[in-house]
Amino acid sequence: MDSLTNINSVVAVHGLNGDRLRTWTTQSGPSPVCWLSHPDFLPRYLPQARVLTYGYNANISSLGSKIAGSERLLQHAQTLVAQLTADREVRTSNEHKTACERVAEASQIMGYTSHDDIVINVQADEPVVPPPVIEMTRDLLLSKNTNNCANLVEHITDTNELNNRHRVKAILSVNNNLIFLSRESVPSTFFDINKLTTFYRLTCITAYRGPFLQQYCKLSRTPIELIEGNDMMRVIEHDIQIPSGISPYRTHPVDTPEDVKEVIKILLDDEWYIKYKLP
Repeated sequence: MDSLTNINSVVAVHGLNGDRLRTWTTQSGPSPVCWLSHPDFLPRYLPQARVLTYGYNANISSLGSKIAGSERLLQHAQTLVAQLTADREVRTSNEHKTACERVAEASQIMGYTSHDDIVINVQADEPVVPPPVIEMTRDLLLSKNTNNCANLVEHITDTNELNNRHRVKAILSVNNNLIFLSRESVPSTFFDINKLTTFYRLTCITAYRGPFLQQYCKLSRTPIELIEGNDMMRVIEHDIQIPSGISPYRTHPVDTPEDVKEVIKILLDDEWYIKYKLP
């Protein structure tokens, strides 16, 4: 078993008439269990490895003759190799103005452009994101059946955080859609004599449908996006809904040298870091 710890990646390729998710998932219990991702199965023995699934049109009735079938399978194999190569090393342009534009190019290079493709953008300045936050963001996008994107928020717990311009504050609609983002302390409490205001900040983890990333790049840049320096304002200002929800977890962005010191302290006692850190 010790030799398995040296495995960095696993690529699961289903057979004929298979499916990139259903093939590896049992439906026999009270809820579906995918042995590629369930902590009691493959991740238990390969905790350091990333696991990829590859899907292709595997309907045997559509393959036609033996020759045509062989050629099509060869095309699938070539596509798989090309996508794995792109996945290992993605070089994007230096001309991008926003993180979303860069993610859009990367997803296009890697072929994640269909409606069923969910692309998660974890900002590089978010080193202590609990894995459940990523799953919650993905599930939020799926549950709202939206064609666009989704982004969680967190409660702001102290005045220093509220006044910190490195933290993007968020205002939600009654239906939990993002309606405004700012580096200022919003909303105003001028008339809040009963101290009922709830403050949120944006969790910089965004889930996108594959096609929306390409749509985003066609949207013109907007005034508040430029003022606030936040790419999600472009979506809001173009009247496109962004579903949101309140995360019970805390993230800690790194924007200043003081943040670096704080994150180092957090990592020393962080259950996820301890579990997944490299030896």
